[in-house]
Amino acid sequence: MVDSTKGTTMADGIDDLAKRLHTVEGKMDKITTSLDALTGSVAELTQKVTHGFSQVTAALVEQRQYTEFAATQIGEKMDVGFTRVSARFDDVTGAIV
Repeated sequence: MVDSTKGTTMADGIDDLAKRLHTVEGKMDKITTSLDALTGSVAELTQKVTHGFSQVTAALVEQRQYTEFAATQIGEKMDVGFTRVSARFDDVTGAIV
């Protein structure tokens, strides 16, 4: 047989090949299982983050709608108030003239 640099013959390596292949398959199975678990975790986290962003977006839309409503209400009250003040100034300036 041909001698390898490790001090074993090539036939020894072939005889041991099935054992080594079985070991590699076991390691690959563990890696596959770990990868599947990580993929599931990433998918779950992605779903949670997406849901969180949707909730934040909905809250911002609701806040903007309320802000616009409040601004409209205040604008209307200010218009009424300025109309009354303007009428008073008209009364005062009419009395002075």
